[in-house]
Amino acid sequence: MDSMYAGMEQMMRQGKPLSAEQQRVLDGFATRFAAVMREDMSWQKMRPLYVQLYRDSFDQEEIDGMLAFYASPAGLAVVNKMPVVMQKSMALSQSLMQSFIPKMTAAMKDAMTEAKIAN
Repeated sequence: MDSMYAGMEQMMRQGKPLSAEQQRVLDGFATRFAAVMREDMSWQKMRPLYVQLYRDSFDQEEIDGMLAFYASPAGLAVVNKMPVVMQKSMALSQSLMQSFIPKMTAAMKDAMTEAKIAN
């Protein structure tokens, strides 16, 4: 969870160049946002929700299998490496979206023009 929060905070700090004042305000917001997320979505608050979700989704044999996997070297590698994998995955998605969004915007404009909807 901590690595997820750190990744979200880092993403919020990325973007176009900002003035010193804009950066100061954004940094303050990112810090406050991360603090609220850590408090409102703490493991203490999330744990009972996840326990219920897993109870509703898996039987005991499946849970036991997951516990064995995550205690294994491969499972520990997944736990340790997944935050980096997720961060890189998000970066890949963002780069793909940079080319996708203009194409989607153009397609929407074309559809609106064809449907004679003011844009």
